[in-house]
Amino acid sequence: MMIHSPKKKQIDESEVQQIMNGTYPIEKKKKEMMNTMGSTQSEADEWELLVRQCTQVISSKQLVPTMRTQYMRTAFQIPFDATVRISLDTNLCMISERGYDLKNNTVWHRDSEKALAYNEITRFPHAILEIKLELSGENMTPPKWVTDLQNSGMLYEVHKFSKFIHGCSVMMPEDVQSVPYWVDDVSVRDSIIASGGGRILVRSEADMSESERRMNKHSGVGPGANEVYDHLLPFGDIYHDK
Repeated sequence: MMIHSPKKKQIDESEVQQIMNGTYPIEKKKKEMMNTMGSTQSEADEWELLVRQCTQVISSKQLVPTMRTQYMRTAFQIPFDATVRISLDTNLCMISERGYDLKNNTVWHRDSEKALAYNEITRFPHAILEIKLELSGENMTPPKWVTDLQNSGMLYEVHKFSKFIHGCSVMMPEDVQSVPYWVDDVSVRDSIIASGGGRILVRSEADMSESERRMNKHSGVGPGANEVYDHLLPFGDIYHDK
């Protein structure tokens, strides 16, 4: 489990349930960080504050595991040089964590041996490439090969894309007030329908009645489908295939 902040803090998988139910031994782990892991007092204090904030939010808002993302990540970086860091996530799946047996709060995820229903998993049809730059000093210009890659035509920018939001929108549409603009991209349409999430999509003209087509061909637009964002869809929507 990764707790996200400006810096990532790692929690062992076996300790996630303790984080969820408020029994995580923070003081003990803090001492271990300083005595055996070489952390400074400042680093340990920062870690403690972050973990306490997380456990407090989980408890006060009664948060439970909802969505799991699973993928194969390949990382690219020159050793000891953080100027350019690239991650490539492939075989991306989003899996619903709703509706499983918690076994009196002794487990935090579904039984991996039980088969998933079609509407409990969605397989994203693209790889996700993320480029992180850490530029400083006089050289604030990205390396030429990075800009060449960005302008190569092999990558498509999807502004503010989120694996978690995509998974929740597709598999839990009744729990979200709106869905992200990219669900209308024609390239992800089949994967959404295969997961039972078709209700959030723009309806194709073929799916409409004659009276609906006469009134407005976009009648039945899903809650996140908005023509304002059409220019952000890298492959176009069902009406304007790029």
